[in-house]
Amino acid sequence: MPCFCIAPTQSFINLQPRISFAIAPPPMPMMNLRAALAMGVGDPSERADLRLSAAMSAAMGGHPLPALRASAALNVMAQLSVAARIMPLSPLDKILAHIQQAIESLKAQMGPTLPFYMGLPRVPMMNLVAAARMTLALRAQGVCPFALAGLSEDVALGEASKARMNSAMQTAASLRLRPGLPFALDPMQLAVAHQFAAMANVSETAPAMGLPPVTSPNFMQMLQNMLMGLAKLALPPIDFSNMLPLAMKLDDIATINEAFGEMTPAQMSRINAMLRFMARLNIPMPDLALALSANLANLPPASAVSSGANLYASARANFNAMMRMQMPRLPILPLLMALGALAALLFKALGLTPAANCPGCKFPI
Repeated sequence: MPCFCIAPTQSFINLQPRISFAIAPPPMPMMNLRAALAMGVGDPSERADLRLSAAMSAAMGGHPLPALRASAALNVMAQLSVAARIMPLSPLDKILAHIQQAIESLKAQMGPTLPFYMGLPRVPMMNLVAAARMTLALRAQGVCPFALAGLSEDVALGEASKARMNSAMQTAASLRLRPGLPFALDPMQLAVAHQFAAMANVSETAPAMGLPPVTSPNFMQMLQNMLMGLAKLALPPIDFSNMLPLAMKLDDIATINEAFGEMTPAQMSRINAMLRFMARLNIPMPDLALALSANLANLPPASAVSSGANLYASARANFNAMMRMQMPRLPILPLLMALGALAALLFKALGLTPAANCPGCKFPI
């Protein structure tokens, strides 16, 4: 149950970045470097689409991919999983009380800080978040932009980043002379990959929804009972219109903190110096490669796809039934998603773990 009584208001205040500066958006060479890295540096088989294609072939054991169809139930299960990771969806008669408890405790603890969060300057925040995401994406590919710019004391990190960047620049140069390998997945394969990943997600979150394993013969009946029960829940008279925007702002702040740490004037100077350095790089990328890199960025993890494919093989009847089932209308779904997303971000940012029972709850169920 996402109760925030144990998180003092000061904890929320400490999350607030002091944003009173100007910052440019990430320069194009920085984006081109990320695209070049995604193309597979030195070895094209590094590309995410090729690894995913190989993983799907291995999981299917040489058999053709199933002709899966769009599933509203699978989509709703994926949405419910956002809330289920944080708050129990079973028993059904407790959900409204859990929601009320979470919102009342959130208002009491975070309420004084809401005006600040909602008043953060839009353009500087937008540019800073974009720079943070690009920095994290480059680090995930083995390049630290601060080390490249000579703004890190870690000599080994700087050398490794330079070597990786030089290989990426060679890849970028070669792509201007010859087209790269085409995207390895056709539209059907891509759709099936996303559905396999969604199946793996459903398997992980089923217990939190009060459901048996997906392989259980009772799964479909219990899923239908749960959905019909949720459909009967009336939306409580709660104004949650600002919850999703708040969750998005907190997600942005968490991204900034992960990439840059505490936002001090000295750190802001380092960020601007890094962006100026990246703007001077010469990494031209052809439009086709940039379009391909955008496709690569939206692929599900190969591990999740393999897990979902194996699960489908052992629970084919249940998943096929999910593809065919008619979904009831769930008025409470947007509120559950908003509360689940907001709670997940806050618990992560505050370093807290959701507890089954809040030891100091002022709003007991």
